[in-house]
Amino acid sequence: MDLIIHKFTIQGRLDGLNDYIKACRSNKYAGNTMKHKNQGYVEMGIIQACAEGKLKKICKYPVKLKITWYEPNSKRDIDNIVFATKFIQDALVNRGMLENDGQKQISGISHEVLTDKKHPRIEVEIIEE
Repeated sequence: MDLIIHKFTIQGRLDGLNDYIKACRSNKYAGNTMKHKNQGYVEMGIIQACAEGKLKKICKYPVKLKITWYEPNSKRDIDNIVFATKFIQDALVNRGMLENDGQKQISGISHEVLTDKKHPRIEVEIIEE
């Protein structure tokens, strides 16, 4: 069985669950604004990877996602960090890389959280089996 792995990188870090909850409680539009802002950061990574030939539209489903989060420090809880998976999945659908982000399209997601003080980023792998 041949695996096809598509990769892209999101520079920096995305807002976490605590940030999102705070935004939603502060203003009825703030949560939506935050979602679109974070999705925009993800889409920049998708666009760059497509231009470099590292990412193409997914044709074979279901896929698995492997997300490696490089945080600038170890202050945020893992559940707070990986909440941003929502932004990543929605951006992949919005850019046409995935037809949808339901269980028929994504059968599993794995996370690893590491620290890189100088170059925080998120590396996403989409694995077609």
